[in-house]
Amino acid sequence: MKKKLIISICIICFLCLCIPFCILIFREDKQKSPSPSKDYEYLANIGIGGGGAFFTPMINPKDSSNYLVTCDMGGLYYSLNKGKTWNRTESKGVLTEAHISNNGTIFAGGYGLYASYDKGKTLELIYPKEVQYSVSRCGWNENLMLAEDFNNGYLRCVISNDNNIFFSTIDWEGNARILTSNYYGENLKTLYEEKLSISNPHDIDVHMVNKNNTLYFTFGNNIRCINLEDNQVSTIYTATGIIKDLKIIGNNFFFIDDTTEQSQIIYTQDFVTLNDLMDFNNLPKTFTKWGRNGTFNWHFKEISGNNFENIFLSFSSPVNEFNNEVDGIMKFNGENFEWVFDSMYKNRDTISNEDWSYGSHGPFYGITCNPHDDNMCLVSNIESVYVMNYKDQENRSVYTNHTLVTKKNGKTSYSTTGLNVQTTYSVKEDPFNSKHIIICTTDMGLQNSYDNGKTWNRMEITGDNYDIYNTCYDLYFDTQVKDKVYALWSSRHDAPYSPSIYDKDYTMGAFGISLDGGNTWDFSYSQGIPEDAIPVKMSVKKIDNTLTFLVATFNRGFYISKDNGRNFESLNTDIVTHEGLIHGEDVVLTDTKVYLLTAPYIHENSWVASNLYEYDLTTQTIKDINLGDIVIARSLTYDKEKGLFINVIPTYHYEWMSEFDNGLWVNDNGGIYHYDGENVSLYFSNNDGIFNSGFNKDGTMFAIDTYGKVFVCKNGKFKLMISGLFNMLKNVSFSSNGKILYVTTFGGGTYKIDIKHYLDKIKF
Repeated sequence: MKKKLIISICIICFLCLCIPFCILIFREDKQKSPSPSKDYEYLANIGIGGGGAFFTPMINPKDSSNYLVTCDMGGLYYSLNKGKTWNRTESKGVLTEAHISNNGTIFAGGYGLYASYDKGKTLELIYPKEVQYSVSRCGWNENLMLAEDFNNGYLRCVISNDNNIFFSTIDWEGNARILTSNYYGENLKTLYEEKLSISNPHDIDVHMVNKNNTLYFTFGNNIRCINLEDNQVSTIYTATGIIKDLKIIGNNFFFIDDTTEQSQIIYTQDFVTLNDLMDFNNLPKTFTKWGRNGTFNWHFKEISGNNFENIFLSFSSPVNEFNNEVDGIMKFNGENFEWVFDSMYKNRDTISNEDWSYGSHGPFYGITCNPHDDNMCLVSNIESVYVMNYKDQENRSVYTNHTLVTKKNGKTSYSTTGLNVQTTYSVKEDPFNSKHIIICTTDMGLQNSYDNGKTWNRMEITGDNYDIYNTCYDLYFDTQVKDKVYALWSSRHDAPYSPSIYDKDYTMGAFGISLDGGNTWDFSYSQGIPEDAIPVKMSVKKIDNTLTFLVATFNRGFYISKDNGRNFESLNTDIVTHEGLIHGEDVVLTDTKVYLLTAPYIHENSWVASNLYEYDLTTQTIKDINLGDIVIARSLTYDKEKGLFINVIPTYHYEWMSEFDNGLWVNDNGGIYHYDGENVSLYFSNNDGIFNSGFNKDGTMFAIDTYGKVFVCKNGKFKLMISGLFNMLKNVSFSSNGKILYVTTFGGGTYKIDIKHYLDKIKF
């Protein structure tokens, strides 16, 4: 039976524009989550695409071995050994803006401003100081911090002087402010306010610098300054385009005026007044690279350096004759520009271990120079953080967060350091070799390890297969035939968690089979599954000595194969369609039954709830299971003894709160539900939502929520096992011996967790 939860048109518009796959979740924020102990490890932090990007790399001026970087998938990464290894500190929401003061205090923000006084190991929310509630966009990990004077605000820039911090906030209504406080968020006051005409606070570039008791800042194409003694504000420059960066390097004041045609770099010869502005550009319009000639329209994004003779600039420029854009780093040596580093990603036909060694996956998002070394800088982009040491054109080195390893057999693998913004879907162990594990990933297909995660091999994707089947959603090792593997593939960047008519177009997908342990794939199988389907989940069972496959697709419904995956037939009869599509979410195959879960769907300004169907393999009949008030069911969990469980993200209702000018969204019906063959009942109430759960071989249940928590259940009683992991956890799986729990994430890589270590500390 189809159910609808009616919500307002304005909220629907907000969801469709800003939330890729879920809803807004309300929760009280009365206490801090306990910090996780570090008896888990990231399993495959390769950092190559697939989820997010790194934005603000930093080197601590008090400790040059302390590197930090923000990312758009939440949290702050820090290294204490010059990037050799990295750790992650979680936050409530995305951290894209950051700054380190001269005394080493780290400030980072997004939906709120955090400070770290211990090199990034912990984060303390300093603005807003008191958060009564936070509203999370589950999936992209963003939070709206709701407190006095910060409703729906987003931090766009932060800097400091010796005593104070200065930061900018912009809300969704365009209210922009410049504020100041001490390093602990105290003595807060507003320096400047302006009403901007915007649709999204992320659309406004804000940059700030301070010198001689004057604060310089940008909103859009204006540079203004505030005299910090009398708070007088004046406009000192109006750019032709958008101000992309604002820096003080030595005695020079720099900014980038980015027009439609190209960027203009403006600077002062001596920072006394702004009456001596000079044009910094002297780059040629034509350039030869990779044996090809091109015409460049230079668009610079960021400047960094310690003095006028050593300046690094990042750029992203459309190039005639080259496909799309070329991204890179230029260096100014006091007289001339030199090409330092570039993105060759868009010009490759093959992706493998070797040819991803030193090329980047552009574009470049952040750059910072080592304050103690003019020739060394960090660069961040969509895949990684790169360390560059530059002396001259013939003497330079670039390395990133993975190291190539050549083994005795001549094959190349790589090891990793802890950086990752990749979306991972599942971890599967080879039944013939417990040291062989595969991770299904976005954009890079599969990650293969033959030494239990110490080193990795990227799946080689060549030519058309790279264009079509770049994302692997689910995988199954054949338990009878060595090295035979089955997997689901598509050309989507991520699973479309907000199903729409779009999912019918611009997409190709397939069920594939590998005969060499997942290294190469045959996509000629899957007869009967439409070519434009997005296959995302499968369930496999041996019935009558033949493997039966059940596949859910996120736009074309459900398909079954009874001949080892060679041919499929539809199971979509009597299943509700939306705009001609069936949004398959999850599937479970038992000895006699098939359970089919459809995804929630926004249709005509309403949430159309998930549906759960039971298909009888013997009678070939289907029935609709009544889910009651459940709207957003995200996955199914099955145990032969305990039955079927439904993992549910909460919906919400609008509730007026007198302490705010507007209402808040209050959660309803999140958690785990049990189906006993007749009725659906609540098994575990959790209004942060449960995205996935699973049973270990000993019958213990583990569940993950959307706030970085892992729960364990024995005899129907749930306990919190771990908190403080990456905000958006996705799926759970187990090693064959039952000792290891694997947890995948939406943009935070993969965790490998020692189960016994945690269970020994929990009393049931």
